[in-house]
Amino acid sequence: MSVAGTRRFRGLGSPASRFVVLAVCAIGLTLAGCERASPAGRLIADLRSVNPEVRRNAAGALRELHDPSALQPLIAALRDEDAGVRLQAAAALGGLDDSRAVGPLIATLKDPDNNVRWAASFALRDLGGPAVDPLIAALKDSASNVRASAAKALGEIRDPRAVDPLIARLEDSDSIVRSIAASALVDIGTPAADRLLPALRAGDLAAVARAYLFFVGWAEPGSEDVLIRTINGKGTLEMAEVFLNCGNLRLKDAAERWAGAHGYSTVSLPRSGGGAVNWGARR
Repeated sequence: MSVAGTRRFRGLGSPASRFVVLAVCAIGLTLAGCERASPAGRLIADLRSVNPEVRRNAAGALRELHDPSALQPLIAALRDEDAGVRLQAAAALGGLDDSRAVGPLIATLKDPDNNVRWAASFALRDLGGPAVDPLIAALKDSASNVRASAAKALGEIRDPRAVDPLIARLEDSDSIVRSIAASALVDIGTPAADRLLPALRAGDLAAVARAYLFFVGWAEPGSEDVLIRTINGKGTLEMAEVFLNCGNLRLKDAAERWAGAHGYSTVSLPRSGGGAVNWGARR
């Protein structure tokens, strides 16, 4: 005989099945706790802290762990309001060796903070081959700081595919982009030299004038005569200033003669270093 108002549990089945369900739930809770307790898990949680110093330290520590589970949290940290967090996140992504970081790092080349952009360029260098084509595309970006950062990264990667796109940047509208592209070509080395040195050896002054920044950085033995003929015939104020400051005495003298002939005088200013090209410094 049933008792009116008796209550029963529904859906859990037998006592044995109830035990199984409860055991599974307990295991799930234990695993979640272990994840939070792992070094990477704790640091990933710290990326959500309200304290920017905690977030910076967490991103910096994740850089040392190289834990794949940090990929998406670090990508999200590239949009952090704190520039230090974004910088550390970019640097950490370079150490994960995961091509999924390439797109977000390319986007970070537009970051308003110069140090963050450089961190992204070095991270893309560390990612290597998968980053080359997106970086080549970034050489045509409308923002000069993106083009400069992309050129820097391509020089560090040293992939021959970048030679022709970097040669095109030797005529960029921005002097810093031109300088960094020239340095990148010197870093790439022989593949770039094979494309550019024939013009120097043939005495093609128009071609040498377009690529003079590369030739100053490459410092081909005996190239001073052609470079001096180039400034005399195709010289510009920018070329004269590069020759004046590159550290080669013959080019310095040629620059001073060109400047005097065109009504310029030499003044000493603090050197910013942004667009400097030194004679043979990278060979």
